[in-house]
Amino acid sequence: MQGDLGGGLALGGADGLEMSVVRFTDSKYSWYNYVYAGAHEQFSAGVQANVSGSVGGSVSIAYNKSKDKIDPITYAGVTTSAGVSADVKFIAGGGVNVNAFSGSGKMAGWRGVSLGVSVGVGAGANVGSGNITLSKTWLLNDVKPTAQRSFIDRAVNFANPVGSAIATGTLDKIRQYRKK
Repeated sequence: MQGDLGGGLALGGADGLEMSVVRFTDSKYSWYNYVYAGAHEQFSAGVQANVSGSVGGSVSIAYNKSKDKIDPITYAGVTTSAGVSADVKFIAGGGVNVNAFSGSGKMAGWRGVSLGVSVGVGAGANVGSGNITLSKTWLLNDVKPTAQRSFIDRAVNFANPVGSAIATGTLDKIRQYRKK
């Protein structure tokens, strides 16, 4: 999920906030939603003109080609993505985008693609543009194998991943502080 506000003609840019709910497929961390919050900066070029605000969501498929340890912490960090998008708004409207991304730093090894849609208000058209986006994300949850989590923790996480992440992450930070 993301929210953006920006404008431009031929060249454009936008800053925004994002939140991702990620489910790993390995046997250690699967069947639990990990939540990442972040910020991004996007630069675009193409046939576009707009003054608008939008909210969007996307579905991503990611894989890790690293031979290093893979856990939810390694998915947080800096990513760079490149893609294409199109949208139309006259008071209200929407658009689509496709991006390929890769991580750097502790997120090195992660690669993926995402397909997204957005709805927004304002006036503008983007009949096709390319974009490059730089993102930085932070993991909100605590990290432990799914098998070590209680039934209640898993049920709350399934029903409300964001609330669960804030609660378990906050409790984890308190526990770490008390150990010092």
